[in-house]
Amino acid sequence: MNKKELTNKVFAFFEKLIETTELVKLYINNVIYYSIFMSQ
Repeated sequence: MNKKELTNKVFAFFEKLIETTELVKLYINNVIYYSIFMSQ
């Protein structure tokens, strides 16, 4: 595997990681909002 392929793989991995992180953040925000909403 050459350097360019390796770099592309690493970037693809980080893109996936960032997408996942965004989804998790969104999910956590929704859960927090929901708990606050329900506790009133």
